[in-house]
Amino acid sequence: MTYTKLFLTGGTSLLAGAFLLLVPLSSIINGTASGLDWFLAAVGAFLLLEGALMFFLGMQSRKRDLNRARTYGEESDGKPFDDDRPQNPHQFPGAGVQGQAGTGGSL
Repeated sequence: MTYTKLFLTGGTSLLAGAFLLLVPLSSIINGTASGLDWFLAAVGAFLLLEGALMFFLGMQSRKRDLNRARTYGEESDGKPFDDDRPQNPHQFPGAGVQGQAGTGGSL
């Protein structure tokens, strides 16, 4: 999975887990909890752990993606991407290259 999906899944699980854990918490503290309250608290705790794990895995995946080396300079056949670019990048472009009408294109 991509790190965006891991972040979204982890964040949603953290929110759902916090909600499911906190809703029955008052009845558990008071000692009047039913079986459903205990079940919802257990599911909430599981979702909190799962969300934290997914978020951590997303951070690791993002770090790995950002540290990967990238090459943008050459195509596989060895030609530069822009064939219309001058070979000397410091050369002043002619007027024709700049798009002015009525000039010869060279200085």
